Amino acid sequence: MMFEKRLKKRIQQIDKNLDSMVKNPYQKKNRFPFWAKVSIPICSVALSTAIALAIVIPSISSNRSGSLNQITKLAPNRIVEVDTKEVSLSTYNSYQAFARKYCSLVLANNNKDEEKSSGVSIPDAYISFAVAGLISDSNCLRDVLSYYELSTLDDLKIAIKEISSVLGNISKDRQGRLSGGYNLNSVWLNPKRVELSKKIDQQLLRDLEDIFDADIFYDELTSQTANQYIKSSSLSDVPFNEINLPDSDSSAIDLMSLYHCVDSFDNSLAKTYKEQYKSGNHKMPFCFGNTITEVDYIEKTEEGVYLYEGDTFYGTSISLNKLLIDFYLPNDEKSAPSSILDDVLAGNYHNKQASYIDEQTGEEHQTARYEGNIKVPYFFIKNNVTLDRDDLTSSFPNLTSGGMGLNLIENANNNNDVHLEWFRQFSTMRFNYDGFYSSSVSVNSSGSQGGYWNLPGKFELTLNHPFIFELKKNVTVDGAAMNYSLPMVIGEIVNPNYID
Repeated sequence: MMFEKRLKKRIQQIDKNLDSMVKNPYQKKNRFPFWAKVSIPICSVALSTAIALAIVIPSISSNRSGSLNQITKLAPNRIVEVDTKEVSLSTYNSYQAFARKYCSLVLANNNKDEEKSSGVSIPDAYISFAVAGLISDSNCLRDVLSYYELSTLDDLKIAIKEISSVLGNISKDRQGRLSGGYNLNSVWLNPKRVELSKKIDQQLLRDLEDIFDADIFYDELTSQTANQYIKSSSLSDVPFNEINLPDSDSSAIDLMSLYHCVDSFDNSLAKTYKEQYKSGNHKMPFCFGNTITEVDYIEKTEEGVYLYEGDTFYGTSISLNKLLIDFYLPNDEKSAPSSILDDVLAGNYHNKQASYIDEQTGEEHQTARYEGNIKVPYFFIKNNVTLDRDDLTSSFPNLTSGGMGLNLIENANNNNDVHLEWFRQFSTMRFNYDGFYSSSVSVNSSGSQGGYWNLPGKFELTLNHPFIFELKKNVTVDGAAMNYSLPMVIGEIVNPNYID
């Protein structure tokens, strides 16, 4: 009974908010086509902040004060005591399929003119495109289900709930270290461009709140309103970068997803690494192009790790607190990371096996676990990736043609023209003595091996030329823990270019 009373009271409050906002003075009908623009930012090491899928990215020059026009408001508590790791097989397969296609699209676009360091934040994009499908017409939803390789809306809801629980919660240990991801999602309906539907489905609003963790605003998304929202809703323990949205014409709808991703080394290790960095003489050579530079690096010994072997590359992983970072190094130091990207994303490599003789018994055994010594340069990434409508059409043919947001706005004045116009991702990522930090914002709107091998006992992998990295979390799938993991951030380092 208490639950039913609370639910009834919550619905009444939403109705009250809607009633007051439908009468908004901006409600006059404008005779112009509606556009949906998209932008997505990504960030780096130890913490990641992302704003994913926004349909509008306007900018206001005048100062603004006061509260935002908010239809629904979440009160999420994202610091958890128990770390969640369980996902279903359907969710696992869907997320992995999305990661392969999305990362390949973004990184290929980033390297159109010149190969450069870049990173891609995945959970925020996965949730943001899903929100776009949920609030739009049935054709747009089919785009999302197809891209996610899911059959029904219920499958999508389950997947979003599980990914949010597993990759969208941060835990704090006794040393005070934060580990995990923190996600904020929001839908922005621009009162200068659209009218709220008078018949918004209450179940849709509950799904946006309870499953998609999305705040809904009848307000314009600008740099000022975005930062105002993030400051009031984000975790005080987790820093974020100020968001500067590009100047553009106001769009009809914006979807914004903020994602922090952070993990760190043990405090004693971090202290040692920081002392090495401050000494100024803990350097290793790094070759990119025809340039060799001396760079700061971390050297870490891992027990019982795998050595990944592909046709043209090797790889391994190092552990942070609760997350892992994989590194993949082309055998040829002149090869670009993009040359091995498809194989890395598709998992086209294996754990290198070796045989050895037990000295006591004389028996021969096989092993795939080693003591690995890994040398990784510090790196810093700050990039801005833009996918235009032409880049998105093959993946989302209906979202890019019309029908965006029609479950929330009035179907009048050519609202069918509201479509996904572009997608932008801004990100900052950093790997250093503390660990890995990534901050990402996504907005939707209208020759040398670099190491030596002494198997089966030990190996060394030195990342002394351009490589690929992947921050991931081990998970269980339908209760089975058999080397399953979900990627959170994937990127390539061409020039470490570290900035403290």
